[in-house]
Amino acid sequence: GGYCLEWPDQYAPKLHSGEIIGVKEVYAPYWKIGEIVWQKKTEEGLIKTGVRLLSSEAIPLVARIPQNMGNRGDNLSCFLLPKDVSLGLKQPTFLAPNVRLQMGEKIRIAQEGNEQSIQLMAPVKETTYYSQFECAYIVLTAPQA
Repeated sequence: GGYCLEWPDQYAPKLHSGEIIGVKEVYAPYWKIGEIVWQKKTEEGLIKTGVRLLSSEAIPLVARIPQNMGNRGDNLSCFLLPKDVSLGLKQPTFLAPNVRLQMGEKIRIAQEGNEQSIQLMAPVKETTYYSQFECAYIVLTAPQA
């Protein structure tokens, strides 16, 4: 699934294939997240943009990336994409700016004051602009007495 967006040339944002954009319908409770897949200029002076839908219910969150490489250890704006078989997501996935994440890394996430930890599982896609991994919640258990 996806969208075809169009703007008059003079108002068209500078977008590139592979970038992520958010689309929110007026009364919808969730943001839809998509990847720019193509752009073309029409004879009428419009810029048409093809967007491949990545999630129809993206959950915005803040992630704390482990401090084991370079500028890492920073808080990043990211998304959790719930399982959605119609879009090919068989597991929940974590979508972040491309900061060279690796399978197996544990990441602390926060949304509306609630904090949890996830572990990155199989990579789904990595581009110049973003990384997407299947993920699993880490359940902390109390030590046995």
